[in-house]
Amino acid sequence: MAMINISGKHLVEDANYRYQMPAVVCRTEGSGNGIKTSILNCKDIALHLQRPVFELCKFIEYNMHTHAKEECDRLVINGHFVSGQIQEVISGYIDKFVLCRICRLPEVVYRYKKKDLNTKCLSCGHRDIILDKLSKVIVRIHKDTKKDKPKKDKQKSKPKTVIKHVDTDDDVVWFTDLSDEAVAARAKENTCGI
Repeated sequence: MAMINISGKHLVEDANYRYQMPAVVCRTEGSGNGIKTSILNCKDIALHLQRPVFELCKFIEYNMHTHAKEECDRLVINGHFVSGQIQEVISGYIDKFVLCRICRLPEVVYRYKKKDLNTKCLSCGHRDIILDKLSKVIVRIHKDTKKDKPKKDKQKSKPKTVIKHVDTDDDVVWFTDLSDEAVAARAKENTCGI
C-alpha cells in the first residue's frame, strides 16, 4: 500500500517524514443512476489521521455534495468519483481539522467549549477555533455521547481506608483506620501524652 505524507494541500517532499497515511484506494460500483464509489481503506486513513471515520465521512459528504455512508470497512459515496478527487477533498479536511495552522504538524487535539470546537496543538501549543459546518456537527455528537454516559454517584465523604497488618508470630491482626476522624483522634492522643 502506498503511503503519502500528511501535509494537506502543501506538499512536503521528505522521504523520511514522520506523519504518513495510506493513499486513497477507491472502486466504482454499479452503472447508470445507481453508480457508487467506495473508498476501501477509509478506516486506515482515519486511523492514521487520528480522527473518527464519521468526521471524514461527513466532510466528504459536505464538500462533494453527495450522500456518503459507512459500510463495514469502507465508505460508500453516491456518484462516480476518481481517487484524485477524493484525495483532494481529504487534503482539505487535513488542512482544516488535522494540521496546526502555525507549525503545520498533525498534532492537533479537540477541546470542546460550549458550542465551539477549539483546537490545541500538542507540538507548538497554538490554540485556535474552527468555524465550519462540520465543527458544529462534531460538537453536537460529542454532547450526545457525553449525555449517554451514565453519571457516577458523587460521594460526599471519603471512603474509609483500612490497612491490614498481620503479625506472623502471634497471629494477631491489626487494623489502622485512615479516616479523617480517626487520624485526628490519634493525633490528639499523641499530643496529650507529651
